[in-house]
Amino acid sequence: ESVVTSVELPQIEDLGELRHLRALRHLTTITLNDNPVAESAGYRLELLKHVPSLRSIDGIPVKSEDVFAARSADTANRVSLVLPW
Repeated sequence: ESVVTSVELPQIEDLGELRHLRALRHLTTITLNDNPVAESAGYRLELLKHVPSLRSIDGIPVKSEDVFAARSADTANRVSLVLPW
């Protein structure tokens, strides 16, 4: 089994497209700063929700509080989908 730890991707324009990166479970480094998606509000947080193994995004180290915020946001989203209020 080959393990991808670093990737640079072509044009990603929508935050929703980041979900496709979930399959790269061992990914530690990603460079998307030349992609339109990098200009989106919440880009780093959304990326960390889908790929929590990341240690560097666009050359900037991921902090533990970034991972915690992404997990918290992901948990809140899952709860809101289950509860009717």
